[in-house]
Amino acid sequence: MPSLRAGDEVFRAVWASDVAFDGIRLEVFSHSGELWFDISMPEGGDISVNTFNNAVPHKVLSAALDMAGKQR
Repeated sequence: MPSLRAGDEVFRAVWASDVAFDGIRLEVFSHSGELWFDISMPEGGDISVNTFNNAVPHKVLSAALDMAGKQR
């Protein structure tokens, strides 16, 4: 399972697909195991971030966007 490193912290990250979405998502989980935010990468569209109204530190979001960008 992939992991996301942001500074000294490591978070669980999962690549996910959905039949209703033409693309792939990077789902990132908090230390408590809850889905914290996801990055959606549609085929032929802009990358978007859904934080589900959670506050996500810049270093974590930046690391996730870097990871997503490498997947493209």
